[in-house]
Amino acid sequence: MKYEQSFCKAIGEWGCYALCIINIAEEVTGLHFNILQKLEEGIDRGYISWNKNNYYDPKNFDIINPELFLAMLTGTRWSVRKESDILYKPKKDEYVVEKWERNGYGHFARTRDGYNSLQDSKCVTLGKLASLRIFKQL
Repeated sequence: MKYEQSFCKAIGEWGCYALCIINIAEEVTGLHFNILQKLEEGIDRGYISWNKNNYYDPKNFDIINPELFLAMLTGTRWSVRKESDILYKPKKDEYVVEKWERNGYGHFARTRDGYNSLQDSKCVTLGKLASLRIFKQL
């Protein structure tokens, strides 16, 4: 990857959903992944958006296909759906990613499972839970 520092900065700005998916994969497999390597592989396969000409593009790290990105990491098939009911109780075989919002900003985390890629996310601490992404292994 060219411009490694800019790439890492972009992860910090927009990579939260991808990092949550990697966190699910680590939980499921019991493995610890090289995050940079897996993000690059997801980009190369077209599962994650990346503008190689503009590392500051806010569309960078949009997840184009979360099911295939998680399948790439785990070696198994997955489904994902958006759940608007923020009080939804996941089934035993489901994994939840939360979308938090505040003042027009969004952040994905897995606070129910003790995971947040940011040390101090104002979307989580001062914002509101907007929706859930429910992942299920097929």
